[in-house]
Amino acid sequence: DQLIATTEKPKVQVGEFASLKVKDINGAGIFLDWGLSKDLLMPYSEEARPLKIGDYCVVHVYLDKRTRRITATSRLDRYLDVTPADYKVGQPVELLVAGETPMGFKAIINNRHWGLIHKNEVFKFLRSGMHEKGFIKEVRQDGKLSLSLQPLGAALADTLQEQIMARLEAEGGVLGVCDKSDPALISKLFNVSKGNFKKAIGGLFKQGLIVIHDDRIEKA
Repeated sequence: DQLIATTEKPKVQVGEFASLKVKDINGAGIFLDWGLSKDLLMPYSEEARPLKIGDYCVVHVYLDKRTRRITATSRLDRYLDVTPADYKVGQPVELLVAGETPMGFKAIINNRHWGLIHKNEVFKFLRSGMHEKGFIKEVRQDGKLSLSLQPLGAALADTLQEQIMARLEAEGGVLGVCDKSDPALISKLFNVSKGNFKKAIGGLFKQGLIVIHDDRIEKA
């Protein structure tokens, strides 16, 4: 019941969300590694799914009103803002991936709101606990938020064209991918859909910057 201070920096602080590793489980509860010598307690009552030592879990950290101790919970809904969001379409945001659903991946937006990255917006490996840069794709009438991992519209085209030209430069002016390539290869190289890739190289071709062949693109 004494105040304890430390010069070490924890991985998460009160009011924040983070993915933490389970270090120990005993009669007192579940103990998480948050970067300090004294592990962070998550009571069994705050466990949203069965956990075992070595698992990672997305939690919210709060100050328990009864014990006045810093505590973790994986019951996240009560700590996320349910008031209408004031985001704009295309707005860049910080995401914490919190879990996979049949529709895609749930993510916490700017430490405040739930959002969803739909499956057709996932062009890279994702898992719970990953921090990603994202963009607001849609603010629905029911208040739900759809997310993209890529800039939208012209911003995406400009960014992707820069990436393609940089990759061409690094590969000596020839890149073994084109508008007929497998979508999986395009996703692996640039983390975008085949449709967006075709638009980008089409724009570069019109600018006279590249030549498109059946099996490759080249710098003009």
